[in-house]
Amino acid sequence: MLKFSLLFIAMESNASAGIVSLLLQAQVIFTILLSVLLLKETMDRFQVVGISIATFGFSLFFINSSGSTTILGAVLILFAALFWSFSNLIMKRLQNVNLLHFIVWVSLVPPLPLFTLSYFIETDSPLTLLLNTTTQSWLSIAYVGYISTLIAFAIWGWLLKNHKAAAVTPFALLIPIVGIIGSALLLNEQLMRMEAIGGGFILCGLTVSVTGARISKIFSKPRADVLP
Repeated sequence: MLKFSLLFIAMESNASAGIVSLLLQAQVIFTILLSVLLLKETMDRFQVVGISIATFGFSLFFINSSGSTTILGAVLILFAALFWSFSNLIMKRLQNVNLLHFIVWVSLVPPLPLFTLSYFIETDSPLTLLLNTTTQSWLSIAYVGYISTLIAFAIWGWLLKNHKAAAVTPFALLIPIVGIIGSALLLNEQLMRMEAIGGGFILCGLTVSVTGARISKIFSKPRADVLP
């Protein structure tokens, strides 16, 4: 609830959607740091190197970002990312809980406070707004509510519960890549060179982080004696 509240307030007047989608991925760094500090998780050298490469690639997206943000907007988004990392840790610590059921019940909490926030910040005529909502908007809401929230967060929580945060959260850095590729294919937006380079660094970093230790073990295995 706090994550989306801060996020939507920032998007209202303090930050563009492009900057929001980038800054929000600071949750990757927050989650890994909190997991190391609070849950005593460890990272191997390949995860450290891979995450560093992916984070560098992620930073390149800011070079071509056409959006802007105020200091207040940046602070709100970073706090939203921090609250997302807290929710990651909560899901990670859940034991013997069906995460899909958990997300469903948790989703009953935000509507009333968010409705109140929307009433004072966005519109004092919510019924008129709902009646004028288009079919496309309702379909978008359904997608965000059922697919990207219920199903996606349940899967995300299951991954966090069964694997180290350093192995799971870096995949969130793929979000800008998916967004850029999707906008290029569906909206005919042009893919910038620096965005392509940044995406390449992210993919390389994720490959090193996820497969580096396994590949190292393969090459470090002693060769079997060759029979004459």
